[in-house]
Amino acid sequence: MPCHSFLKYLVFISFFFFTGCISFQYDPWPEDGQGVYHTVQKGQTLYRIANTYEMTLDVLQRANHISDPSKLKGGTRLWIPGARKVLQVPGSSKSPPRLQKMNTPPKVKPRKGFLIWPTEGILTSGFGMRNGRKHEGIDIAALKGTPIHSAASGEVKFSGWGPTGYGKIIIIKHKHHLTTIYAHNSKLLVKKGTKVKQGQKI
Repeated sequence: MPCHSFLKYLVFISFFFFTGCISFQYDPWPEDGQGVYHTVQKGQTLYRIANTYEMTLDVLQRANHISDPSKLKGGTRLWIPGARKVLQVPGSSKSPPRLQKMNTPPKVKPRKGFLIWPTEGILTSGFGMRNGRKHEGIDIAALKGTPIHSAASGEVKFSGWGPTGYGKIIIIKHKHHLTTIYAHNSKLLVKKGTKVKQGQKI
């Protein structure tokens, strides 16, 4: 195929960048029905469980019909699609850390010739190899409602629900065959065909 929680307090934004054409590769529901049941232990969160089994929080929620991850209780049996064995998930007796809102958040200023950071938050996963596989983007944890900005000027090619596990996404095409994708958004401010400037809230 040509040219892929902090529960209560944080949302996760994934930012991808590609050159050339784009496609998503995902298989949340294995055709052979492969999977295991994981029994939730005290201190384990849905995010930690999803991360341990190398799957997105959204896929794990859908597989178990969970609408509010913060209400996960010990003893709950979760279906882990695609897993071959039960893994040890680290627990925590502490509450997820809270990000403090700043009184005057720094402004995102356009910089010619560079991609700017799309949002303020904590980098939870960088670009490159992750768990033996190439991760074609970065993951940023931020408070729900934190503004997301276009990393460079360009045209919106898609705005809406993406493949399972990506939530609401925006795809922006830039110059020099560069495309950026913004996933796991709570609200979309731009539509397909919109011309955006670097640093514009999307």
